[in-house]
Amino acid sequence: MKRLLRLLISRRGIALIHLLIVGFIALVSFELYDLMSDTVSNAGEIEEILDTVAVILVAWGVALEERGTLMESLGAYAKGCPTVEKEADHASHIYGMAALLLGLFMEVVVEVVKVPDHVINTVGLEGVLFWIGIAFMAASVALLLHMNLELWRARNVTGMAQAA
Repeated sequence: MKRLLRLLISRRGIALIHLLIVGFIALVSFELYDLMSDTVSNAGEIEEILDTVAVILVAWGVALEERGTLMESLGAYAKGCPTVEKEADHASHIYGMAALLLGLFMEVVVEVVKVPDHVINTVGLEGVLFWIGIAFMAASVALLLHMNLELWRARNVTGMAQAA
């Protein structure tokens, strides 16, 4: 278990999980594209998809935020590269918070649509609200891919500095 957790929160593990999440989002985006043609009839399915992506982002965001603590408690830091690991911890904290917030904002959009119309009348606004949730989902793809790029750059810059 300890070994698996170390693997998942390693820089390569993080990059792989990001690609899996992005792939999942790409798959559900095709379904969302079809469902968005009739947001009233398809509201339940759209809500389920957005909720699922949101929960994944919230959970992964929390794990990323606490990467440094997890790595330290597991004794998982590789010897000889504390600089790149500290950079990865810092990036994980920032990007984890952003993923967490994007997921929470997606959940808020879905919950607003679910509020009874006599409380908040969202009749005719479902599509707009769902598109806002989809925009948060798209932003999360950009966020995860950008973090992968940052992890790759940090590794290469640190590797070049150590070689010099």
